[in-house]
Amino acid sequence: MRPRIHTVLAQPGLLVAACTEEHLRLLAGAETYVHGLTRGPFIVFRGP
Repeated sequence: MRPRIHTVLAQPGLLVAACTEEHLRLLAGAETYVHGLTRGPFIVFRGP
């Protein structure tokens, strides 16, 4: 039996309108790494 791992990243100051390509690439890379390691979901909670 394999444990389920859910990775949650809290970024309260992150605004969708202010995200740059670099921010999005960094989050995509983190998601790919975490998913490859845990096979679980990667969730980002952001600011308003």
